[in-house]
Amino acid sequence: MREEPGDSPALLHKAVACAHLDRIEEARETVRQLIETQHFDAITRAKAYISRAHSSETLALYVEGLRKAGLPEE
Repeated sequence: MREEPGDSPALLHKAVACAHLDRIEEARETVRQLIETQHFDAITRAKAYISRAHSSETLALYVEGLRKAGLPEE
């Protein structure tokens, strides 16, 4: 994250991890960065991206974290 602060996979992982660790403000700030820099403006778009490389179980964890972090559904 230090070397490439706008890297979408890193931001996505950070938002989900922070949400699951109940670091909600940090998760929400990271979601704001995703929306502004990567155009991950909705759960549906994130799901399409995540599902290409992860199992349905992992996808569910990501979606739950992104919802906790405040990413809109659509």
